[in-house]
Formats: sequence, C-alpha cells, structure tokens
Amino acid sequence: MFAIVAAVLLAAAPAPTPIEGVVTEDSLAPARASVNGASDGDTVQWRINSPGGSAFATMDFISDMQVAKAKKHLRIECHVNWLAASAAAVIFESGLCDVRTAERHSMFLFHGAAGMAGGKAGSLEDAAKLCRLFDKSMAELVAPRLHMTAAQYLAWIEQRDRFLSYDELAAIGGLDVVAQEAAVKPVAVQPAPPPARAAGAVQVASPEGHGNLWAWAAKVRGAILAALHHVADAAWALRAQALRYLGAAAAGAVAFWAIVLAHHSTRRDTALPVRRRAARGPGRKGPGAKRA
Repeated sequence: MFAIVAAVLLAAAPAPTPIEGVVTEDSLAPARASVNGASDGDTVQWRINSPGGSAFATMDFISDMQVAKAKKHLRIECHVNWLAASAAAVIFESGLCDVRTAERHSMFLFHGAAGMAGGKAGSLEDAAKLCRLFDKSMAELVAPRLHMTAAQYLAWIEQRDRFLSYDELAAIGGLDVVAQEAAVKPVAVQPAPPPARAAGAVQVASPEGHGNLWAWAAKVRGAILAALHHVADAAWALRAQALRYLGAAAAGAVAFWAIVLAHHSTRRDTALPVRRRAARGPGRKGPGAKRA
C-alpha cells in the first residue's frame, strides 16, 4: 500500500523546470511561468544547465521573480546538472534559489559583464560604464550568497574569470546541500611508468607546470577578446577613412561635372548667333532687302 501511495505521489510531482541554453527572455520563459503559475506556499524546482547569456534578460528575470516569490511565499529549489556559467551562475546565486544543489561534475563561472563596442571614445566609455553598472548590480545579489562583500566580489572577478568546480564552490558556501562521498575505500593503484620517448620525438610539457588549467583558459580567452577588440577598432578606423575618401571623390566628381556642364553651356550660347548669321547668307540683310 505504501509503495502504491509513493508511486502516485512521484507520478503527480511536476518535473523541474529547465533553464538551459543561452540565457534570453525566451529561454527564461518556462521558469517565469513556473513561478507565475504556482499557488501560495508552493515549492518550485528549476534545473539549470546554461553557458550564460543576456545580462539585461537576467536582471529583468531576477527582479520580476523576487517580487512574485515574495508575494506568493514560494520556495525555489535549484539544481545544476552540469554548467552554470556567467548569467546562469548569477541566477543560481542571486537569492532566488532557497536550496542550491548540483551534480558533482558540475562547473561554475563567475566574471564581469562583457560586450563588444565600437565608435568614438565617448561610445566606448559608455559601454565600459554599462559593464561596470551590471557588475555592481550583480555583486549586490551574488556576494552575500558567497559570503563576500560586494567590494570583495568585484575585486574577485576583476582579476580574471573565476571557473569553479563543485568542491570549490561548496568551499565558499555557494551550495546548500553538498553531495556525500560514497563510503567506498579507494583502491591504491600503482601508476604505470611513462613510455620511453623515441629519439627525435618532441616532448610535450606537462600542463601541471603551467598553473591552473582554468587560469590558462581565461588568459587565452582574454587574449582572443583583446585581439577581437583590436580588429574591431581597426575595422572602424578603415571604415571611417574609406568614407572620407569616398566623400572627397564624390565631391570632386560633382565639381568636375559642374565645370564641364557650365563650360558646355557657355560655348553653346556664344556660338548660336554666329550660326544664325551664317544661315542668312552673305548678301542678305533681312526680309525686305532688294536685289541690285
């Protein structure tokens, strides 16, 4: 009897609502609907697996869900299947999730707002200011859940992108329920000796000698972004220069044809009376002239 009741309850329990893929208004719509459609005092479950996305969509979603959650006295349980990066990590640690759990192989990424900008210095300064404002807003939400102040969180993400494993996030208080290790005694395995290197073969350095792999990946990402910024700046500069050249060429062409047309009109006006006199003949003085 108990098994039957348990099976009925499990079958009736709603499946967790996914927050997956790139974070946009559309991808967050199911999670928004799960809160808006819940009754007072309900428990809502979200399953997160996302590389991040729009900062605007993220902050708008968090703001709306905070109001709806407080109004209905909801409990939201969030579980990361594998990846909660960037905007998804902000949602996970924003305070919306009353219970934060994750799979042990999960990964997390915290970093400052990023974007591409082009144009004059004022436009670039506005874009940088917008990124800093997003960073400050997100720090106010995330920092308390990671046991930091907002200033500490901003300094933390200012240095580099922060990739964290399950254990690293749990160590700073980013998880509420930590998975227990299986009580299995590990078996000591003697590592096999490395294979002999053939003469003339190129030896590849061990990644352990280059520090943390994620730090290296962050440096590569930063270098790529910097290169893209330089390419974008160069493209804008070439575009502006090309527009200046095209404008000068167009102005020159207009001036040239204006001179040609004016010259042609002047020649036509001066030649017309001569042609008319030639048409009368050398002996004619007019309609009333008589012959000698």
